[in-house]
Amino acid sequence: MVSTILGGNGGNGGIPDGANQSGADGGAGGGGGAGAALSGFGSTSTQANIVGGAGGSGGNGGITANGVPASNTADGAGGAGGSGVSGSGFTLTNSGNITGGNGGQAGFSNPNLGVMGAGGIGVVGGNLTIINSGSISGGVDGNGNRAAAISFTGGINRLELQRGSSITGLVIASGLSNTFALGSLDASNQGQFNVSLIGSQYLGFSNFQKTGNGTWQLTGTTATSTPWTIYDDTLIISSDANLGSTGNALTFGAAGVYVGSTISGGTGQLQANTSLTMTRDIVLNGDAIIGASSGATLTSTGAISGSGSLTVNAAGATLALSGSASRSTGGLTLAAGTLGLSSGATVTVSGAYTQAADTTLDINLSGSTGAVITANTASLNGTLTVSNYTFGTAPSSVSQLANADYILIATNAGISGNFTSAPAEAVAGYDYLRAGGMVKGNNYVMGLSLAWDALTNPSGNFTLNNGNFNVDQVLGNRADGGNDLVKSGTGTLTLSANNIYTGSTTVNAGGLVLSGAGNISNSSALIINGGTVDVSGVNGNSTLINNLSGAAGSTVTLGNTALTINNIVDTSFAGNIQGTGTLIKSGAASFAIVGTSSLGNIGAVVINQGTLDVSGVSSGSTLINNLSGVAGSTVTLGSTALTVNNTVDTAYAGDIHGTGTLTKTGAAALTLTGNMAYTGETILTAGKLILDGSAGGAQLSGDVIGQPGSSLALINGARLTGSIDPVNSSIDASSTWNMTAPSVVANMALAGIINFAAPPQPMTTGRTLTASNWTGQGGTVNLYAVLSNNASVIDQIVINGGTASGNTNLHIINIGGQGAQTTGSGIKVVDTINNASTSATAFTLAGPLYAGAYQYNLQRGSGDSSQDWFLVSKVRAETSLYSSIDNQGARYASVVAGSLIERMGALTALERKTEPYAWGRLFRLTDDQAASSRSVGQQADISGVQVGSDVLVEASDARRDSVGVYFASGQSVANVNGYGGSDSGQTVTGQNTIHGYSLGAYLTRLESDGGYLDMVFQTTWYEVSEASVNHLTASTRGLGVLGSAEIGQAFDLGDGRKLELQGQLGLQSVKLRGFALDAETDVSMDARINVASRLGLRLSKTELPDQHGNDAVVWLGLDLLNNSGPASTTHFITSNTSDVEFSNKLPGTRVAISAGADGQISKNLMVNVRVNAETSIDASHSKSYGLQVGIKLAF
Repeated sequence: MVSTILGGNGGNGGIPDGANQSGADGGAGGGGGAGAALSGFGSTSTQANIVGGAGGSGGNGGITANGVPASNTADGAGGAGGSGVSGSGFTLTNSGNITGGNGGQAGFSNPNLGVMGAGGIGVVGGNLTIINSGSISGGVDGNGNRAAAISFTGGINRLELQRGSSITGLVIASGLSNTFALGSLDASNQGQFNVSLIGSQYLGFSNFQKTGNGTWQLTGTTATSTPWTIYDDTLIISSDANLGSTGNALTFGAAGVYVGSTISGGTGQLQANTSLTMTRDIVLNGDAIIGASSGATLTSTGAISGSGSLTVNAAGATLALSGSASRSTGGLTLAAGTLGLSSGATVTVSGAYTQAADTTLDINLSGSTGAVITANTASLNGTLTVSNYTFGTAPSSVSQLANADYILIATNAGISGNFTSAPAEAVAGYDYLRAGGMVKGNNYVMGLSLAWDALTNPSGNFTLNNGNFNVDQVLGNRADGGNDLVKSGTGTLTLSANNIYTGSTTVNAGGLVLSGAGNISNSSALIINGGTVDVSGVNGNSTLINNLSGAAGSTVTLGNTALTINNIVDTSFAGNIQGTGTLIKSGAASFAIVGTSSLGNIGAVVINQGTLDVSGVSSGSTLINNLSGVAGSTVTLGSTALTVNNTVDTAYAGDIHGTGTLTKTGAAALTLTGNMAYTGETILTAGKLILDGSAGGAQLSGDVIGQPGSSLALINGARLTGSIDPVNSSIDASSTWNMTAPSVVANMALAGIINFAAPPQPMTTGRTLTASNWTGQGGTVNLYAVLSNNASVIDQIVINGGTASGNTNLHIINIGGQGAQTTGSGIKVVDTINNASTSATAFTLAGPLYAGAYQYNLQRGSGDSSQDWFLVSKVRAETSLYSSIDNQGARYASVVAGSLIERMGALTALERKTEPYAWGRLFRLTDDQAASSRSVGQQADISGVQVGSDVLVEASDARRDSVGVYFASGQSVANVNGYGGSDSGQTVTGQNTIHGYSLGAYLTRLESDGGYLDMVFQTTWYEVSEASVNHLTASTRGLGVLGSAEIGQAFDLGDGRKLELQGQLGLQSVKLRGFALDAETDVSMDARINVASRLGLRLSKTELPDQHGNDAVVWLGLDLLNNSGPASTTHFITSNTSDVEFSNKLPGTRVAISAGADGQISKNLMVNVRVNAETSIDASHSKSYGLQVGIKLAF
């Protein structure tokens, strides 16, 4: 229950009595008492109803006796009402009702009315603090006029309105300082205060505060000075006039100070519920939050000062700072909504500038001259928008873009985070630039950046319609994944950093310059549709471009730079490449120059990999200076005529393909080691061309045409197939020139091989190789000839006016020549003209030269032809060798057949034996026959073994008949000399080896009177091998038959001595198979029958049998031998000429002496030994000697 406190009522004024009709005045009413009187009580809270006492009523004036007011009197004044609360020096917290007492009524009976009593003041006193959430009102007078609700009578006073506050009547403040405060409200309620009451109801206040929890909204306007301070929570305004006179600053109070009876939280908030402009200054003694309702803009044009932090919390709304007034804060946070700065507005923040996500910092640089926000640190997020950014003259390089920077946010200690959305606007006329915000060092600036680096909608376009721009920063791959660079416009773009972007580079017009560290080696391709690419200024004079292509009219300027063109895919270039530098081709794919393009304006070309294709040049010819390259690379000519100009020595190890020509010019040397697969001519106008086959290449097929002084060298296995006209030429020992047509060389140094091409057959005309000078270094020339007599068709070497020295081997290949005997000088091979000369050793045959039955030798001429060289024929060694085979075979067969004594030994022992004998002998014989004009000389060693046996024996009356068979195996090895009187003379022509296998049968009759008859039939199989001194071998086989009849008669001389007369006649024929001597010549030998005869004497001595019955016989013999019959004939057969025949005469007449001994070793075993020697007694000059050992075994 709410108590009620009532002040005492004032007494009523006195009333005159009737006796005083003379007009006595009425008495004044008494004043009401105060409801509560406080003084020095500190803080007091009340919920009571406190009412001041009512004033007493005034007495009425005098009244006449008849009741009429006396005219000479007045009514009494009413008494003043008492105050509700009065006192001094206290704090009153009121949630009840405080009311001043009403004033008393004045007397009212007299025309002269009394004064109404004044109403009582609700609260009155000095040095008061009133916190009101209840009702305070002044009393009313008798006329109904309201007394003041509150009267501060002096000192320092404070009035704080809280939720539920109601004040009726004036609030009058006087004294030293009076504060009006809007205090706490419930969280769910919002208070409103109409500021028009200030100056009309609330009088005398000098300070205005918003304190405590809750939101107060100011309404209305006032022209009164109302300097507001916000300590806690929110103050809402809808107009700057809500805050009173614009000369008063809006202050945010500091935290931790007493405001009234409470301690301030120190974070006040100002909220605009509509768009408005606030021109007053703001003082931040504490932290502040300024915001606006969604869609509203709160514009502040005044200064901001103080150490407190300012937080912009304007979700969906904007705090706009405009104008150049000074603004500084302890901290600045954009927590929600938009913070705008325009017209030169700046903010200095001693602490941090912080911007939250989903907020916007909006800066209009019109009128700005410095940093918009200056802070110790900044933490960025959200969005930045900037307008009216200008930069004047466009920078000429990326490094100069900083000159166009406008600092938006300057910090001392740096920036963290970044805007998630910032300006990145295209710059009109400069598609390669973006105007936008960016962090640079400790600052965030609005400036120019490359469109390449933009986070949104980046671009690789660089259009420069004039002037220059230098990209002196590294270009990496762009954020959008598009990594291509496109240069357009007539201006020049310079790249001076070590770029790493991987897209293509396209130049449509103007210039692209690589300078310093600038390179595009990671760019996938360079496409020049027009304009110039200049690499002359790169560091180290070296750079790389991938997959270069270009249209006609485009240019690449090297300067002194080595430019590597790396082809991963095939490309073509129709423009111009110029400079003193080097073009280096790498990559496995092809780089083609086409159209009017040329590499002739650069210093050198190096092909390290892949293909350089010049087949597409429109002129049909092109020039390369100082070509070099590695194995595996290729130059493709097509039908283009390629000129290689060497000012320095170079080597190209790659391949050259095509049907075009290669021209070597320039004084230096070009070495080619690859596969020379081009088929056009090779033209030497100057310098030296070296074909080097060390890597297996340098195999050139095509004619070489030269100018005087030019040189061609074949080294390390190189090969040229074609003609030469005329060039200084050298061919090392491992290299070859296949000469396909008559050729002319100036000077020839030959250590290798020159092959005249195989001529068409039949060869009807010889070819010539003409040299001014010839130096043989052990090399070989392979020429062709149809060898015959002096009129033979033959290739020739011609020495014209100079000399031939050293030594050169001539290998002459006979094609179809059958050979013939030359006469005089013979066949000319080396012809000297115009007083040319040759040394004595200048030319030799590389090896034996044969045609048919003839061998050709090379020799210098004589007389007028003394400097020329000729082929001269003679009978070849094989003619003698093969001609001797028939006689050699016949001689072997006759030795095997022998005579009866040679087979069986002494007949004395044989006569006594009636049983069959098995016998054998070893024989060795050497024949030596001198050569003659009709017979071949030879030295033959004949050896063998012969075994036989009687198969039938009949004996009676000292007569013995026997039939037997034998087998012999042996050989005849003959060293054969040429025909006597021929060029061969007595020189050895070769060796024939005959292996003979003989099978024979014999019939022998021994008469009792010492006579005998021996008949033999024998056949022999021959296997013959021939090896001539010319290292030619051959082999053949054949069959021989022999028949022999021998008779003898012994005469007893007594004492065991006998003289025996002998005669023997034999017929023999040998037939050997023919064989091929060479491709053109066959050899055949005629079969013929020769007759061998012998007449002989034999003197023997028989020793008496020893104690065992064994006897021994020794003997001497003398024989006259003769062979007769046709000579053996050997034919050398050629296809187109008559056979050449050679005959070998039989040995002729000889005389022979022999000696031997026979002895019986045991009852059934006998041994005989025989030596013999013979010599011719005619012109055959033959001789022989031999030894044989025989055994007989009786069964």
